[in-house]
Amino acid sequence: MPILDCIALLRPTRSLALFIQIVGRGLRLHPGKESTLLLDFGDNLERFGPIDQAAPVARKGREDKRIKECPECAALVGYHRRRCDCGFQFEPQPVKDCPKCGAELHPSAAVCSACNHVFVKHETRSSRLAVFSDDAEPILKTLPVSSVRLFERKGKNGEPLLQVAYQVGEFDFVRRSLCLDAPFNSVKQILAAQLWQEIATNGCVPTSTGLAMGWYNHATQTGQSFLKPVDGVVVNAAVKGRPVVSVIYGS
Repeated sequence: MPILDCIALLRPTRSLALFIQIVGRGLRLHPGKESTLLLDFGDNLERFGPIDQAAPVARKGREDKRIKECPECAALVGYHRRRCDCGFQFEPQPVKDCPKCGAELHPSAAVCSACNHVFVKHETRSSRLAVFSDDAEPILKTLPVSSVRLFERKGKNGEPLLQVAYQVGEFDFVRRSLCLDAPFNSVKQILAAQLWQEIATNGCVPTSTGLAMGWYNHATQTGQSFLKPVDGVVVNAAVKGRPVVSVIYGS
């Protein structure tokens, strides 16, 4: 329903596909529709993250719940048995107490069998976490940089990109990308030119990624200083990929 402009998630889910499907219904465009209000009462945004970077919940290794081992004689018995053939008494199954009458109930009970108290399965307030990563509260971290390198990469649409890789650990890098091959005076080309002048000692802006890599490789082979020295980078740790917010250049 494209006209839908409010979604209330009243229960938690561990299914990433279901979460994306539910939220996606409110993201469909419609004439006159400007936004969609998402009310998450099940902590799903906390579980999966922003919708544009949502990731499945990490699952731990599962043990076989059909059997269990007796610590006294090491025999394998049914998981729900309370007593082993050797006489060992297993601990009772976990229970939860009814907050109204105190009755002991099965952990999955939704209604108390003694007083009909209904257990609330969702929060009473909607989540305040960001739906999109751009709206997330930034977590800024300063990381020391040991080296800076340039690489040629392909973008999502196959366009050539110049990637600036800042080494912040033995095998850890954060990256920024430049689209030098974008049409002249386009937004991408202007931003790429500004970033190039920021990182390179050579003030001339190359017209293509291939030309930039040629200059960089020649300077590296001849021992020339081509990139400005970098002491550290400030990254946003709240966003996947830790985008670089600013660079701390050396003297």
